[in-house]
Amino acid sequence: MHKDMKLQIAEQLREMAKDRSIDKITVTALVERCSISRQTFYYHFRDIPDVVEWYFNKGLDDMVQSIPSHGLNQETVRAFVDVFMNYAPFMQNLMASQRLWKLEGVIVNNIRRFLGRMLLTEHPDSDLKDPDLQVALDFGAYGMAGIIRQNMLLTPNDGDRLSKQIYKLLTAQR
Repeated sequence: MHKDMKLQIAEQLREMAKDRSIDKITVTALVERCSISRQTFYYHFRDIPDVVEWYFNKGLDDMVQSIPSHGLNQETVRAFVDVFMNYAPFMQNLMASQRLWKLEGVIVNNIRRFLGRMLLTEHPDSDLKDPDLQVALDFGAYGMAGIIRQNMLLTPNDGDRLSKQIYKLLTAQR
């Protein structure tokens, strides 16, 4: 039940954030929309930014866990791009928030995990040592986050194009 309640709260926040800044959403308004008590809200979350962070982590965790174990392919990259396309209206209002830095950290960390998982799947015997590996993952994560942020409101055809471009970059193809 706890996960379901957390998800319900987060999805209501997402709906509210489609048409207003996250900075304008209060715990009072959110609990009213969810028909729950403030005590229930605070049992699950510290504050509104905590809901945002949990929701993005959950969505991206679910997507990363669903990646086929056979590794990096264009469909995997497309699934990753689709996660961001599905969150686009919500993310646009979050981008205008004073808490943007926190959201970007969540996005970069999840992209980093995605890239790390892909690297281990594709190259289990990679000779990249930890400091070099960390720099490579950071470089890729910040780059992908920037590209996705710039292309947030994509049509499905644009999503195909972008995922192909990202896949080519990740695999060093022409």
